[in-house]
Amino acid sequence: MSKNFQKKLVWIFFLLLIGIGIFFRFYNLNWGEGYYFHPDERQNIAYPILESKSTFLYDQKNFDIGIFPLVVIKSSCSFIGGFLFHLKDPLEQIIVTSRFFTALFSIITALLIYKISNKYFGQMTGLISLFLMLFFVGNIQYSHFGTVEIWEAFFLSLLFYYSLKITTHPSIRNSLLVGILTALSLATKILTLVAVPAIIFSFFFSTFIKKSKSNRKNKDILRIFLVLVVYALCIITITLLLMPHTLFNFTDAYSSIKFESDVALGRLPVFYTQGFSGTIPYFFQLTNVYPFLINPVFSFFLIPSVVYVFYVGIKKRSYYHILTALFFLVIFLSQGHFFAKWTRYYIPTLPFVALLLSLSISCIYEYLLKRNLLPNLFLGLILSLSFFYGLLFFVLVYLQTPSQITALNWAKTNIPRNSDIITEPFDLGIVPFHTISNSINFFNFYELDADLALQKELTLALEKADYIILPSQRLVRSRTLNPKKFPVSSKFYKELIGEKGYQKVYQTPCDIFCKILYLGNPILNVEETANVFDRPTVFIYKIKNESN
Repeated sequence: MSKNFQKKLVWIFFLLLIGIGIFFRFYNLNWGEGYYFHPDERQNIAYPILESKSTFLYDQKNFDIGIFPLVVIKSSCSFIGGFLFHLKDPLEQIIVTSRFFTALFSIITALLIYKISNKYFGQMTGLISLFLMLFFVGNIQYSHFGTVEIWEAFFLSLLFYYSLKITTHPSIRNSLLVGILTALSLATKILTLVAVPAIIFSFFFSTFIKKSKSNRKNKDILRIFLVLVVYALCIITITLLLMPHTLFNFTDAYSSIKFESDVALGRLPVFYTQGFSGTIPYFFQLTNVYPFLINPVFSFFLIPSVVYVFYVGIKKRSYYHILTALFFLVIFLSQGHFFAKWTRYYIPTLPFVALLLSLSISCIYEYLLKRNLLPNLFLGLILSLSFFYGLLFFVLVYLQTPSQITALNWAKTNIPRNSDIITEPFDLGIVPFHTISNSINFFNFYELDADLALQKELTLALEKADYIILPSQRLVRSRTLNPKKFPVSSKFYKELIGEKGYQKVYQTPCDIFCKILYLGNPILNVEETANVFDRPTVFIYKIKNESN
């Protein structure tokens, strides 16, 4: 096979991958049939934009999300949401525009990771990392969410790329560029702060790469110190220019950030973190988060890949390898100890996960190739597995009617109109059911264990109601897994599931492919936000009492 023919094959494979990746991200961006079930799209993106009277959103109060993505979305939503998607409602325009940008940045990030891998680790590693990035479930899913995690993954990947360049060229120009990118990333999400130590290390790595005399080393260290000062001043200046309201409203900014950190660390109990009761930091992410975000087989090799890449970096004095592992670790370890362990926290790690895994896969491939042990079969199986898992998610979630709407369509046919319904609060999945009943009781099951009055109120409500609708598995999961912490509500949900006084008339079906995707059980085996927004398990129970 000639080299020109091989190059053509590589280009065909490359373009085919990109084409499928684009389709997987941009198809059905307006999923949800107009209901927009992800609350963060509303609370963190749409409402701040709609409520702001400032062009640059300097009057917004949510400091957990930076204003850079908000300004970009606000300035383009009329064209993207209105002109391209033909949406008239401003809320819909903003949400779909925010999804458009996440899909766009997801593709750009995949290409950037390919460029990094191809340049620093070889073409084989580059193509494997591109393949993984395009078909990781987490990347496909969050391309359909109008949130900022994909934005942050893009900026961190870009910072990583220039950090690698800094190891050989720690110039003033590069430090200014990295400073600007760091500021833009901070203006997207404050998570960037955890990556700053890794970026600073890259400046010092350059002095170790060069083999020179001690007096030359001293000059290099002095130059590195100067470059770091320029980097720090650039970050401070650009950040203040982008977000001056943070300084002028420091009290509000501090309160907002403290609230979010207290929630994440479990210092401030809120209803939407109750599902993490009893979970073990780091172990939970490796068993309930990453197996879904990348796939179960790859997650098993994630930590060994980190160890391998670090080992190669130290053995061969390859600071490219060391930085790859370091960027992953500073993000993962800094958030892994949180009480809240939502999948969104780990989306920014996926570019580095792809690099770590592709380096390990390339190593195994080379080992098998030298010993003529079917290396192409091994590589084909690995890539097929990645593609299958991404395809499975795309088909089950974005080629299907949302499970909330499927449940609603069943209810329209099988539940008498204006039946008395009890449901759980704070879940947008119940909103469509207002079309079949004007009598929906949003009962606060979250506080049932702590409030004796609520327990009595529930007894009376059950005597009156006809049906119980659970719009997702959120409370079912947290209560059945933590009976000691939630004894009263756990007992109620176990009786409900066991149909003691209740008859289950509907549950979102889960076939063999659904079970593969959600690790055997979509209710218990994955972190709840893996499917609570785009494919929740909806339950409908008929209450057995004398009046019914």
